[in-house]
Amino acid sequence: MRLWMTSCFQCKKVPADGELPEDTSEVFFVLKKKMTRAIYFDSFGNGADTYRLIFAALKDYGIRTDILLRTIPIFDETITDLTMQDEHNFKITCCGRTQMISDKELLYKLSSGTTKGMLLYILMAASLQNGFDLIVDEIENHFHKTLVENMISLYKDKTVNRKNATLIFTTHYCELLDLFNRQDNIMISRADEKVYLTNMYKGFDVRQGLLKSRQFYHNVFQTAVNYEALMQFKKELKR
Repeated sequence: MRLWMTSCFQCKKVPADGELPEDTSEVFFVLKKKMTRAIYFDSFGNGADTYRLIFAALKDYGIRTDILLRTIPIFDETITDLTMQDEHNFKITCCGRTQMISDKELLYKLSSGTTKGMLLYILMAASLQNGFDLIVDEIENHFHKTLVENMISLYKDKTVNRKNATLIFTTHYCELLDLFNRQDNIMISRADEKVYLTNMYKGFDVRQGLLKSRQFYHNVFQTAVNYEALMQFKKELKR
């Protein structure tokens, strides 16, 4: 199961005759109302820049630093504190020892899951507290399934998600299908002449009484790995 979201823009210079009106106050009024509607979290990561982005998100979306301190132990229990000194240097307390460290050194010190996880959970907190949507590509990348299930549960919990934020994600964890009971929120990606999405219940014969993950393994959604291609690959290796 895979959901693809792509956007493509082609820019070209377009001549326009005319001039700006004398009163442009309405234009500035529109810009003043600009607000975040959604944030996209890709599967590639931001490298050493991730740590600066974490603290920028805390500031931009009004997230308490206590949230960060509660987030870090989820991914690394040995870290008890992390503060930014400037854009490229940080103070970290790890295993009871505090030291100054650069962002590049920090990238090698922490696991990729910890680095990505801290930013993702801070963006999730921003989404839940401000009511905008969070779009995550390959949500299972670097993360244990339990963490993903926790994220989904937070968005489903109305005592936490009080502003109706939405989590939109792609995944290869078919077991996550069983966490959803609605019939309008699971899309399967297909490809023939072009890539497109189809609703699980409208595009396939899905029985309500069976686990959706089991139907995935039974190839109801026609997403199984090409076994013949795998055998041809193995055969080629033997030559």
